[in-house]
Amino acid sequence: MGFRTTPQEEVAAAPGSRRWPILVSVLALCATAVATQAADIDLNVIRAKLKSGTGEAKGRIVATGDFVLPSSPGGAFAGATSVDVRITDAIGLDETFAIPCAPLASTSLKCLSDDPRVKLTLRFGTPGPTAIAVRFKFRAVRLAIDAPFKEPVTVAVTEQPSGTTLEGSIVDCQQKNTVLKCREF
Repeated sequence: MGFRTTPQEEVAAAPGSRRWPILVSVLALCATAVATQAADIDLNVIRAKLKSGTGEAKGRIVATGDFVLPSSPGGAFAGATSVDVRITDAIGLDETFAIPCAPLASTSLKCLSDDPRVKLTLRFGTPGPTAIAVRFKFRAVRLAIDAPFKEPVTVAVTEQPSGTTLEGSIVDCQQKNTVLKCREF
């Protein structure tokens, strides 16, 4: 039993059929998961906040978001000993933090540093057949950063020792005095 038509022709020929588009979507997802390298995975930045310390070490950077990793036992972040986080904006903010990590539980990885005070938490969702969702929360306080800030705010997370880098940006931002708040709408 072979098909002699393309998926698009099959859907056009059977307008009431829902099975074929689902099958095509599942096959595309599987092919994407197999072919995807960690460098090709985008970081989805949902919220970011940059606050100026106005000349003092009272600045703050906060970012939250998520990303999807292909399921594999030895995949990215499986044996992370440290994580580098880089935050940039369009005007000139460029802060990089190297944070040592330790597994908090079987479903999360916590990275802490004291000077400056930095925290990164990665929470791993339930592994699916081809991928796993990961949420991240990043916070750095007591920073000597000065306004003004300008979107886009870019977040890059690099896992050490493998060097796997995930990067994403957010552009929906509002500037108020010394604070830039960004939120995905």
